[in-house]
Amino acid sequence: MTWLDAEGTPRRHTFDFLATLRCGKKIAIAVKPMAVVKRTRFRETLRLIARQVPKSFADGVKLVTDENLPLDEVHNAVLRKHMLRTSNPEHDALVKNLLTEQGRASIAQIVETSGLEGQAFQAIIRLVASGIIRVVDNARVSYDALIELAAASRTNEEVA
Repeated sequence: MTWLDAEGTPRRHTFDFLATLRCGKKIAIAVKPMAVVKRTRFRETLRLIARQVPKSFADGVKLVTDENLPLDEVHNAVLRKHMLRTSNPEHDALVKNLLTEQGRASIAQIVETSGLEGQAFQAIIRLVASGIIRVVDNARVSYDALIELAAASRTNEEVA
């Protein structure tokens, strides 16, 4: 997109993402490391750009930095993305049944009990990505993380 800087000089900016929300609103997203944002005063630049974004392109502009995305969340998102490329309904069902029996358990406990080794870990991540299992306290997904069925979690919260 072409925009004019404070001196009126035409510049170009390419947003990293264009997100379309369920309501239809579009948000242009710029992703930068916070060190770069501070060093280059990018927030001020982005404010100028935002005022010049045509409504036909986006309804708003958002800056996302490494401070907005904790490393654990990035780690978990990458795991979910990769595991959704695999599929094994039998393993998923076994893991879900084990967790139904145990209630809340560590990923390591489910992996060991299942006998599936790494394939159980993959099934757990697929079930997390699909919303069937949740990681307790939104922890980093690792063998130490506690997991439970998402429906059980909601039921407990509704009763409390």
